[in-house]
Amino acid sequence: LEGLTEIEIEFAKLRDTIHLNQLARIDAEIQLCEDDTHPDLAKIIAKLDEEKDSRLALIDAHIKLRTESINEQTRSGRLSIHQQFKRLRSDFRERMLLEATSKWYKITRERRALDIIVPDFAYKVP
Repeated sequence: LEGLTEIEIEFAKLRDTIHLNQLARIDAEIQLCEDDTHPDLAKIIAKLDEEKDSRLALIDAHIKLRTESINEQTRSGRLSIHQQFKRLRSDFRERMLLEATSKWYKITRERRALDIIVPDFAYKVP
């Protein structure tokens, strides 16, 4: 019976030693995590940094394309407005020329009509 008690005591000491060793390993890993030197944590952080860099590159590319698109829309809008202005100016010029030409012809016709109506005031020999 005394031998059995001694075995139980030794077993309890062994269990406590194993438990303390496990706690020591866990404390060491916690310390590594706090110091940012844990190998698994370093791998995870590296993957997260890589993912972050990838996403930032994607965002930068999206912003660049969006900016180029906006610039192209602005340029094409300005070009369209300028072409519309040139067309309206040309139409206005054409109307003004047509109106001026019509007035000129009207004045010329009136002048010729007046020239026909005016009697000759020449001296007539009897």
